[in-house]
Amino acid sequence: MRSSRLRLQIVVALSGAVIMSLEILGSRVLAPSYGSSVYVWGSLLTVFLTALAVGYALGGRLADRYPDPSAISLILAGAAVLILPAIQFAPGLLAALGRANWDLRLGSLAAALALFLPPSLLMGMVSPFAVRVAVPNMDRVGSVAGSYSALSTAGSILGTLATAFVLIPMFSVPTLLLVLAATLVLCAILLMANRATVLAASLAALACVFTGFARRPVEDISGVKILLSRDTAYHHLQVYQMDRVRLMRFDNLTQGGVHLDRPDRSVFGYDEAFFAAWAVKPGIKRVCVIGLGAGTFPRRLSEVFPDAHIDTVEIDPVVAQVAREYFGFKESERNKIHIEDGRVFLARGGEPYDLIVLDAYNATGIPFHLMTREFFALARTRLTRDGVFAANFLGKVMGERGELFWAAYGTIRRVFGQTYLMAPDLKEGETAFIRNAIIVASVSADPVTPEQFRSNAATVARQWRLGALEVFTSIVRRSPPAPIEVPELSDAYAPIEALQSF
Repeated sequence: MRSSRLRLQIVVALSGAVIMSLEILGSRVLAPSYGSSVYVWGSLLTVFLTALAVGYALGGRLADRYPDPSAISLILAGAAVLILPAIQFAPGLLAALGRANWDLRLGSLAAALALFLPPSLLMGMVSPFAVRVAVPNMDRVGSVAGSYSALSTAGSILGTLATAFVLIPMFSVPTLLLVLAATLVLCAILLMANRATVLAASLAALACVFTGFARRPVEDISGVKILLSRDTAYHHLQVYQMDRVRLMRFDNLTQGGVHLDRPDRSVFGYDEAFFAAWAVKPGIKRVCVIGLGAGTFPRRLSEVFPDAHIDTVEIDPVVAQVAREYFGFKESERNKIHIEDGRVFLARGGEPYDLIVLDAYNATGIPFHLMTREFFALARTRLTRDGVFAANFLGKVMGERGELFWAAYGTIRRVFGQTYLMAPDLKEGETAFIRNAIIVASVSADPVTPEQFRSNAATVARQWRLGALEVFTSIVRRSPPAPIEVPELSDAYAPIEALQSF
């Protein structure tokens, strides 16, 4: 009796751990197609809470009819099998939903429902079943229900911590999903009691083995060679190569790259546009770059101005490692990487900078806390009296009419003395653009005329062979008003996802 109770308690704790681990991994499954926005997390939370609510209700009813531990074994075996489609079929399902061109909210919710509702619903049935089995009469139902709920919650806490802090940075998402399915098979085995449960657990175990062998490695397609595919604490990171161009991608968004034969040549060009800051302040010596990516700008900056002191702040240590190993980034006494959140780094204080560059992106765009009035005000306090702030904005993640860009631009314009907008892709009379726009803002309110700005930038471009800089500075707008009505972004109100999606 004591042995069976212990096995039941182990199963309750493990199933609690699995369901929270599955929810966290679900965000990584959806990220390549939908990013990691609040809509994705809202979809996952809705699906898992719905599954638990329905699972609790169904589990309680079935437990009253069949108060037998073997029923829990069957439920767990079924849940294990239902996790496996997230390994084998998720890419195809997400691709099909992408072709349907559904709204981000509807698409992420549909994907979460299809992939995660069935297994989580079955796992939701475990706790009420366990309570009913553990209490043959009603005398101790309150204390038993409380203790089993605590066990399940403790398992969920451990599953959350282990998955988020330890497992995701170490193993691939498909591997971890397979481990979750295998854990449920183990739970089913612990409660086997008859032929039906033995058969169900055996079939579930075979399904896991088959899925493990059937998994396909990352393939090179269409001339693209995959050099690295790895999950970090923040992204699914890939390094891939096309001919002699090597690129870095976070989930579905390319972050940077290098020409292997000409590492001093910009792949996308926008990083050279940051040198427009010298058109406002020629004597820049101390620079802070928030967001490393492939490291192209700080590397080029150290080549152009070898006496410059450069602090590059990158939140993900794996990105720093990859920049060194695959993109030729080299640290020195004057060119250092700091593994930290950019805003936290600036808030710590220290010697002021002549230039702060914001080029930090995750899978869906710039993290919201790096786009608010409070952040821009903090950046201003970390600049010298004539310092300069520069930021890169990628048009394709800025909303259908560029709403997010204009909200960020308007917020920067209110904080700094002068702002200069460079957006070659932004046509006159339109608000949206596809490629990159660079904002350069000065602490000083003394303006530099667009003509002088272009002249100064052209001198820098010719001296250091920065062709893309001339393209970006060919049209410079000084402090133009936002052409559409958008909110100011603040820590209290920054509807980033809404501005991107509507």
